[in-house]
Amino acid sequence: MCYYQLELYKLSIKDFDRSIIHDPNSVLSYLLKGKSLWLSGKQKQAKKNWEIGKELKGPVYLLNKIEKYLTYGLNCEKQTRQKTDKKKGSEETKKEKETKKQKQSQEQKQNQNQNQKENQKEKEKQEQKEKEKEEKRNVSKTKNWNILPKNTQNQQQEKEKNYSFEKDPLMLKNNRLAETLATQGLVQDGMGNPEVDKLIALGYLLVNKGFYNKGIVLFNSLVVKYPNLLAAYIGKGTCHAMLQEYQLAVDNFTKAIEINPDSLEAYKRRGQTRSAMGFDKKALSDLTIAFEKSDETDFECSYQRGIIFHKLKNYSRAIPDFEFCIKIQPRHIYSWNFLGLCLNGLGETTQAIVCYERALSFNPNFKESLTNLAQINKDLGNYEKSLDYFERSIKIDPTYYNAQYLSALNFYASGRHRLAADRLLVALKIEPSNVDALLWRGAALHAIGDFEQSFNCFNKIVMEKPEHVAWYNREMLAYWVKFLDQKIDSFSFDKDLHPQFKEFWCKKMDPKNLKNYSPVFQTINNLIKFKKKSLLTVNLNLISKKNNQLGEYKKIIKIAEYLGRLIQINMPGFMKNLRQHRVAGLAIIMMAQKLKRQLLDNLDENVILQKKRCNENKNENKNENENENENENENKNENENKNVNKNQNENKNENENKDENKNENEKKKEFLNWREWYDIGVKWRQVSEPMDPVFWVDLLTKQQFQQGFGSHTPMFTGQCKVVRYYAYFDKAFSIFKELFMKENPELKKQISKSSTLFELYSLKKRDFYVVTPCQKTTNQNETMDGTRLTIQFKYPEGLEFSIRTPGTPPRLIEYSRELSSLWESLHALAKKGKDENDRWVESEKILDCIIKITFYWYNFMPLSRGTAAIGYISLISMLLAFNFEIKKKLNMDVQLDWEAILEQDPNVFKRVALKWLNPNLEKSSILKQLPQLDLEITTLRNMIQIMILD
Repeated sequence: MCYYQLELYKLSIKDFDRSIIHDPNSVLSYLLKGKSLWLSGKQKQAKKNWEIGKELKGPVYLLNKIEKYLTYGLNCEKQTRQKTDKKKGSEETKKEKETKKQKQSQEQKQNQNQNQKENQKEKEKQEQKEKEKEEKRNVSKTKNWNILPKNTQNQQQEKEKNYSFEKDPLMLKNNRLAETLATQGLVQDGMGNPEVDKLIALGYLLVNKGFYNKGIVLFNSLVVKYPNLLAAYIGKGTCHAMLQEYQLAVDNFTKAIEINPDSLEAYKRRGQTRSAMGFDKKALSDLTIAFEKSDETDFECSYQRGIIFHKLKNYSRAIPDFEFCIKIQPRHIYSWNFLGLCLNGLGETTQAIVCYERALSFNPNFKESLTNLAQINKDLGNYEKSLDYFERSIKIDPTYYNAQYLSALNFYASGRHRLAADRLLVALKIEPSNVDALLWRGAALHAIGDFEQSFNCFNKIVMEKPEHVAWYNREMLAYWVKFLDQKIDSFSFDKDLHPQFKEFWCKKMDPKNLKNYSPVFQTINNLIKFKKKSLLTVNLNLISKKNNQLGEYKKIIKIAEYLGRLIQINMPGFMKNLRQHRVAGLAIIMMAQKLKRQLLDNLDENVILQKKRCNENKNENKNENENENENENENKNENENKNVNKNQNENKNENENKDENKNENEKKKEFLNWREWYDIGVKWRQVSEPMDPVFWVDLLTKQQFQQGFGSHTPMFTGQCKVVRYYAYFDKAFSIFKELFMKENPELKKQISKSSTLFELYSLKKRDFYVVTPCQKTTNQNETMDGTRLTIQFKYPEGLEFSIRTPGTPPRLIEYSRELSSLWESLHALAKKGKDENDRWVESEKILDCIIKITFYWYNFMPLSRGTAAIGYISLISMLLAFNFEIKKKLNMDVQLDWEAILEQDPNVFKRVALKWLNPNLEKSSILKQLPQLDLEITTLRNMIQIMILD
């Protein structure tokens, strides 16, 4: 309150913040903080604080004041003073009124004179400012824009000469305060001379009140008289830093350090300034020196240093700094919040949550901790909790961009793309130029078939940043439009897209470096064409109501979502994604139906009837152009009919032969090898998420395939335990040690004693990997390369432990041979038929074959991404094709892909898989309830329609 009376609003706001930390329910603190903010020109923030105070319980007169401030601002205080003056005046005598009037008239005259003088001064200032602006414009036009012309330099020198501290009303107002500080020796880095210290104190007051230019003039005058005055350089440097003139600030702080190498304040201020400049290493050095000079007791140094360590992702070093801050100020919510961020960065999510909750216990309206709690729950896969925290944060401050943006990504990750797009639009209103929000909004709209708006988002980014990854998203959008109404079997993203385009997109490389590629959006004309074509936005109204097409879709969706939920892993980090569940279920149904038809080796009568029905629907929806062509060609048809009658007998024989061969041709078309069958699921995965570049690795560039492009999944990265995959760290670590010992028998003792990644890394002192073996089924005495368990250095002081599976030509040959052999075995076992109970004769061998196909698929890792999901989808679809259905949820302590990758023997993997499969497998008739999906969903448009249908 003293600071408030002295008009030192920045300092008063800091103390009011501290009082709120100690007592978050203090109405008075919010009221006075709001007044300080209002008077410092931050009216919006002032109103926010008053609104918070209004909701609290407190004295009625304070709440009434807050209501008045919210409606009238601080102008209401003037009105109340006038009213009180009137009441007092009515009680006074007439003589007192007359004397008052005389005084008031005199005061008014004096005020008028003062106002006239002030107006003249303001006019002069405005004129000078306008002149300065014009000179600055002229300077900006010159090449050497850093050098000021002589005229402006002379004017600045004249200003400094003419400026009088004695005549400055601001100086006069704080003169007494400065004198008392100087005489009592309370001026920091003072000279001991009361007159000089008084000027230093006045300079500090100017800095605290935000008059930085005046402060520079004052400190410059001191430097002229006293060239080695420490306080003058520190004060001047602080002014430059607040004006964002960072290099000038560093120069002044450096000069202060030269004068006094033991100056804690100079090191601290220089460290803070260097941090703002992005010179983090130098900033850390300065702050560490300052902290040591304070006998390791300076809160500000420790806090600032912790923030820099966090920025550098060096969380293990940041944590002690924030813990130290909390010891000094146990209720410092920002330290608790940063401590939570650092612990989360290490993968210690439980401890991080405790820190965020502790910060909120001191201030329930601390939006940063609420948002961080929401984000950590999102990372853990807890959608409902995450949503609740995001909404609470947004309620406190609807203009808080981080909460709006991250909550949109929460919607996106859970498969609610329309909600994500709408929330991202709100975020873009707060920060219209934010590229990330534009990119994700474009992706969400792309996914739901709103191509025109999606194009606008991607195109806006590309126009500003041609090298941005949005360029690839815009290209893919064009391909979607191109294939929108083509049959699913007639196009392949893997084969149609240029190999280099796919490679560059996977690596997020600059599209400018693409060679031999013709972009769809190469010219403005193509842009205009696409805009017209993009009106083909997917419309659910186009779903035919005839023959109950909508009813069939809803029936399919219900069963698809049930099947899709079976792939959900209920381990930390795996959020339930409604869209991915539906897509997975649709892929399972289509793959299972195709495989079942193939296993039965004939076309079912129901399938033939469904084909006829679908063809009838297509005939009903033919274009009117065909009818027009009929009228134009009537004359031609009359002549042709004469010839047709002559050749009828010949055509009859030909048609009979065609009918006989029709079924055989259809059978050939129906038969799919293992890769063609898997590609059905891959296509659904490609369409399910437009942001993911999902491709077969061997169909990238030849050079990249030969070098070994592959998947990469970390269990530990930098200093962080990866939430999703750290459960397999211990198993992978022990396998790594075993293989490492085999390759390096001379290091056997050191390896066996090693218990951490850092100890293993120190043995090689460089990045290295070991290759896991994978036993063949075709020849059990031979093994293939499995995956690479890799240890790599991670800046600044961390390591990464990951699996890296390269796709190479030899690998493709070996794994294709194993999968082809098992695929043929599966069909051979199916030919043995069923018994009297409608069970497959070789059901145990069939199950063995299905599990081994899954084992080699996971070890092969043939996709750029999405291999794990396709593995689950294909496993369930193979089981369904043989009338096996998983009736219960899987044992989610297991991730099948990791179990397969970290195991060399397929028989051992089989035992692991059967532990959770056997209790849950039952005879299924689910496919009999469904129409043939490949006859209902025939185009890309149909795929999108069934994905977004409510």
